[in-house]
Amino acid sequence: MPEFVLPERLATLVIDGGSFAGAEAVVRLAPRNLATYWRAKKLMARPDEDTAEDQEARLRELFELAAADIFVSWNVSDHAGPLPITPEGLARCDPDLFGELLGLWSVTTEQAPPPLGLPSPSTEPDSSGGANSARPRDHARKRRRS
Repeated sequence: MPEFVLPERLATLVIDGGSFAGAEAVVRLAPRNLATYWRAKKLMARPDEDTAEDQEARLRELFELAAADIFVSWNVSDHAGPLPITPEGLARCDPDLFGELLGLWSVTTEQAPPPLGLPSPSTEPDSSGGANSARPRDHARKRRRS
């Protein structure tokens, strides 16, 4: 049986307006494992009882997860040059921009994927790669307004 490799589903998030107009980030729609996805979602929540130390630790872990498993690339620079997709580079980003991009990622990952296509008229599985064969989605451009 041939090995099946999960496709890397990517989206480009584009901010069209506001003070971050023109910022773009390519993100993974499906992190490499589900535990990472749920951890990122939990870290994005802001519990009321968080202390300053808890917030700092949560943010540091979120930068690590985002650099390793969410952000692929972006066009963000600061006065010192391009910001790398590393925990340190993400920490240099404007907090509002980082939060907006991460929020867009969160909303985008919760959207249902498009239908695969029309079902085959036969009851036999379609092995020809026809209309109902599953295939990875193309690198989609997601536009979000700020």
